Amino acid sequence: MKTDRIFVGDIMQCVECREEVVYRSKREESIRITKIFQTVKENAVLIAMKNGLYIDIEDINMRDIFFDSANAALNIPKGTEANYEGEMFVDEKSLQPYTKVYGPLEEENIGVFKLKKLVRN
Repeated sequence: MKTDRIFVGDIMQCVECREEVVYRSKREESIRITKIFQTVKENAVLIAMKNGLYIDIEDINMRDIFFDSANAALNIPKGTEANYEGEMFVDEKSLQPYTKVYGPLEEENIGVFKLKKLVRN
């Protein structure tokens, strides 16, 4: 896997999503949507998949890399907020290339299991 697909970022989750009516008349209604997010994991090492989603290195296996289509449950979209309660996303503002955070890797191509081992140390 090429090192330009490896990133570091925060994984967030929407823990509460509320709709409040702020104004109501016979013809229109104004609603305020309040969303509360929490950090699930800070500085997670993520792999960018070709479908534009991300996978936490701790959740990935060889099959996911080979087919470049990881299990849908493990795919995490990039964004600035979630659309519904319980949805997770990679905080776009925190996303940085792995090499910028931890320095260059010895190889331009690195295996998943070697990267996992490197991250654990």
